[in-house]
Amino acid sequence: MADDGLHGYNPQNVADLSTPISEAYENCVDGIVETLKEEIVTPISTAWYAPEACKFFGSDTKEGGGDADGNSLKEVVKSTSETIFNCFDGFRKDIESAGQTWFNNTSGTGTESTGDITLPEFKQIDLDLDVSAIEAQDGSGNVVLDDAGVKAVSDNLSQVQEDIKAKMTAEKDKLDAATSFIGGGQADAIEGCFERLLEAISTIFKWLSQGEDSLQSAFNAAMAKYGEVASNIALAYNNATFEESGDGSGGAA
Repeated sequence: MADDGLHGYNPQNVADLSTPISEAYENCVDGIVETLKEEIVTPISTAWYAPEACKFFGSDTKEGGGDADGNSLKEVVKSTSETIFNCFDGFRKDIESAGQTWFNNTSGTGTESTGDITLPEFKQIDLDLDVSAIEAQDGSGNVVLDDAGVKAVSDNLSQVQEDIKAKMTAEKDKLDAATSFIGGGQADAIEGCFERLLEAISTIFKWLSQGEDSLQSAFNAAMAKYGEVASNIALAYNNATFEESGDGSGGAA
C-alpha cells in the first residue's frame, strides 16, 4: 500500500480506529492523574498539614477543616474531564466523517448519505485525583507547613506540566491510519493532527505554573502566610512589656 498512485480507504479499518483512540484516551486520563498524584499530592502530603490544606486539595476534612469546596484541586482537575473527553471524541467523529466522505464518493449512488461509516463511541472518564494523603495534622498532632518541602513541589510545577505532555504525546503511536486511509498523504495528516491534539490537551494544565491564579502562586502564598503568621507572633512576644498594673496583674503590650 506504499504506492503513491493508490488513493482510497478501508471501511472496516476506519471503523476499527475507534479502539486505539479510546485506548489513548484512557491512558492519557490515567497518566494525568498519576502524574499529579505522584509529583504534587504525595510530596505535599508530608510538607503541609492543616485543615485548610485538606480543603485546598479536597481531601476528607473530618478533623475540622470543613467540607472541601468546588475550588479544591481535586474538583479543578475533575472539571477538565469533559473538555478532554470532547477532544478525543471530536477526533473520533472527524475520522468517522472522513470515512463517510470516502463512502459517499465511492458508493456510486451520486448522493451523500450519513451513518454508513461509524466509529463506536466510548464513554467519558472522570479525572479522579486521589488526594486522601493530605491530612489536617501530622503524626504528632502538628498543624504545620515545611517551607522546603512545599517549595520543592512549587518549583517543580512547570516540569509536572512537561511530564503530562510527555505522557500524552507518547500515545500518538497508538494511531496507525496507514491501512485505513490510503494514499494522498491522508494517513500522515491524520496522525500529525492526532499528535497536535495530544499536545493541545496538555496545555489545559498550564494553570499549574502560569499566571497569578496558578497552583504555584497558591503554594507560594501559603508559604508566605505561614511565615508571616509565625513572624508576627514572635514579634508580638519579643516586644511584649510587663508592667505592674494597679490590680497587681502583669500584661503584655
